Amino acid sequence: MIRKLSSTQLFFILSGFLIVSMVIGALLPQGQPLEKYSQFLSPNTIQILQKLGFLNLFHSPWFVGLLVLLALNTAACILMRIKDLSFSRLPWGALLSHCAILIILAGGVISGIAGENGFLELKVNESNCCVSPIAEKKSMIHLPFQVRLANFSVEHYDSGKHWIQVANLKEGWNQVV
Repeated sequence: MIRKLSSTQLFFILSGFLIVSMVIGALLPQGQPLEKYSQFLSPNTIQILQKLGFLNLFHSPWFVGLLVLLALNTAACILMRIKDLSFSRLPWGALLSHCAILIILAGGVISGIAGENGFLELKVNESNCCVSPIAEKKSMIHLPFQVRLANFSVEHYDSGKHWIQVANLKEGWNQVV
């Protein structure tokens, strides 16, 4: 059983599904109200995507299940390698990198099951610690810290692109999006 679960072919199949679904999740806005999707999708398409879980992909049961299967495949690979080699001949670098992958997958599973999504709206010089949840029936999410927007500016260029500059004054970092 563990030998079948540690199959390299299974790894590539699971990875292929994961990559395709993550590309779709990156291209399709996630967790938006259905009215937002109706601006660029037909009602039938919205209904199909909603049933397949593509409108909240990273929290959908099948996506979390895919992460769990990939984690089981990786764990089985680690166990098979340990079983087949003596302790002194183990490729420690490869084993540690596989364990790191397991930690990343565990984070994805935990986020998919227990993670919260929401919006934090701020105006210049305003602080807030309350996040409006995406799910309509959930109450406000109270963060254990405050977020303050010190400045906000959008520069418009002739090419139609917009640049947004985000900065944290205390830590001194600056990000242009």
